[in-house]
Amino acid sequence: MELIEALRSRRSALRLTSPAPSDDEVLALVTDAATGPDHGSLRPWRLVLVRGAARQALGAAFAAELPQDRAAERAR
Repeated sequence: MELIEALRSRRSALRLTSPAPSDDEVLALVTDAATGPDHGSLRPWRLVLVRGAARQALGAAFAAELPQDRAAERAR
């Protein structure tokens, strides 16, 4: 697939599902992304991978800080 076609046909997923990228795949993606322009001089980046039960705990912590409505449920 040509690069332009890949960019034009890209769509965002509303909900991400398993399987998530492996640690090696994430490292490759970040390594490739680091070659892009950084006009704001924001490097070095800090990334934190949250996986498994920690992901649910983080979602619950975010939701606990929101008004108890639909937004809190979505945050979980």
